Amino acid sequence: MAQASAAFTKLRAEVEELTSAIEAQQLVLRGLMTKRSKARRQMNNLFLDPMARLPFELQSQIFILVPLNPNPGVYPPDPPKPAPNAPPMAFLGVCRLWREIALATRQLWAGILMDSLPRGPNYIELSKTWLGRARNLPLSLKLSGRLNLGQSVQDLITHYRHQLEDLTLTFPLSYLNRSDLLHQVLVLDLDDASPLSALKTLTLESTDEEVNFTSMGKWLNILRAAPGLLSCSVSKAWFRHQEEGLQPLTLASLTELRLGEPYGWMMVGDSASSCTMLRYLTLPALKSLTLSVLDITNEEFFAFLTRSSPPLESFDMAVPDGWNNVIVTRCLGLMPSLASLKLIAAPTDIELYTPFLDVLATDRELLPNLRELQLRTDCPVTIDYNKVLRMITFRFTACPKRLEKFELDWAQQERDFTPDLPDEPVRAAMRQLAKDGLHLRLGHFWAESL
Repeated sequence: MAQASAAFTKLRAEVEELTSAIEAQQLVLRGLMTKRSKARRQMNNLFLDPMARLPFELQSQIFILVPLNPNPGVYPPDPPKPAPNAPPMAFLGVCRLWREIALATRQLWAGILMDSLPRGPNYIELSKTWLGRARNLPLSLKLSGRLNLGQSVQDLITHYRHQLEDLTLTFPLSYLNRSDLLHQVLVLDLDDASPLSALKTLTLESTDEEVNFTSMGKWLNILRAAPGLLSCSVSKAWFRHQEEGLQPLTLASLTELRLGEPYGWMMVGDSASSCTMLRYLTLPALKSLTLSVLDITNEEFFAFLTRSSPPLESFDMAVPDGWNNVIVTRCLGLMPSLASLKLIAAPTDIELYTPFLDVLATDRELLPNLRELQLRTDCPVTIDYNKVLRMITFRFTACPKRLEKFELDWAQQERDFTPDLPDEPVRAAMRQLAKDGLHLRLGHFWAESL
C-alpha cells in the first residue's frame, strides 16, 4: 500500500512538471505565432498597402484631406456626422493601421454635425467620445433640425463651449425660443465672463416658414460672451423691436457680418428686423457687411457707420426705398476703403439703382478703391444702359483705381428669354471697354459677345 502511494505521488509530480513544461512551450508558441502574424502583416503592408510605407505625418494628412461630409451645395462644408459608413468612423474598421492613424489624428474629430435624424440611446455618449478624441483642439459644432435639446445635449455643449471655435444653429426659431438653448447653455455662468472665449464663427439660421420673434437682449448677450468673434451670420431671424435697457456692445475683432441672405427680400419671413442690432453694435474691424433688409432709419445706419468707422472692403445690400443722390453720397462717403459693392432691387424697383449710377459717374473721390460693382435682380429687366455705360466708363478711366468688374446679374434666367440689350453704339463701347481689360457681363452675355 505504501509503495502504491509513493508511486502515485511521483507520477502526479511528473504530470504537473510536464504540464508546466507544456504551458511554457505553448506560451512560447503563441509568442512566435504573434511575431509571425506581425511579420506577415508588415510584409503584406510593404507590398500591398502604400500607407504603411509613409511617415505618420503624411498618413495623418491624407486622412485629413478626405472629404468628411461631402456636400457640393453647402459652403463652408458641414462637419461630419457620426455615421459608421462615413469618414472618419469608416476608417476605424478597415484595418489596425488605419484605426491607429484615425484615432491619433485629432483634426478628424474636431467637428460634429448633430441633427434630428433617429439616433440610438448611446448617441450622446458617442458624441462625447468623438469630441474627446480631438483633445484640446478648437471645435466646430452644428446643431440642426429638431434635435432633442434635452439636458444631455445641453451638458455636452456646456462642457465643450470653451473649445468652440465654430458654432452653427439651424433650427426653427420657435423651437429655439422654447428650449432657450442659446441663453441658458451658452451664456449663463456668473463665474465666467467669457464662456465663448474661443468662438470665431457664429451662425444662426431659422427654418421657420412663419414669423417668430426672438429676444435681441439675449442675442446681444451671446455676442458679448464671444469677444473674439470674427464672423457672424443671422438668417431668417426676427428680433423684437421694443426692448428696454439694452446695453451697447463693441466687438473689436468682428470682420464679417451677414444679416439675411443677399436675395432675402424675395423670401417670406427672412431677416426683416435683424438689422436692428446695428443700433447697439460698434464694429471697428468690420470688412464685409451684408444686409438683406435695412429696416432701421438712415440716420441710425449712418450713426453705426460713423461710430464704427470700419475698414469696409465689401458691402452687399438690398437697396432701400427712397434713397436719392444725397443719401447715396452720404452712405458711400462713410465707406472710403470699399472695393466691392453689390446691390439688389426688385424688378419693379429697378429705378432704385439710378442714384448710385448718377453718383458713381460724377465723383471720382467717392469710393476711390472700388474695383467690383454688381447690380442684381431676380429676372431680366430693362435698364438705362446709357447711364450704365457712362458710369462704368467714368470708373474705368477717371478714378484713382480702375473698375475691374461690372455685372448686371439676374437670379432667374429662362433659356428661351432674350432680354432687351443696349443699342449698337452702347454695345460697341462696352466691347471696347472689355478689350481694354474690364470684365463686363449683362446677364449671361459677356461684353465680347454683345
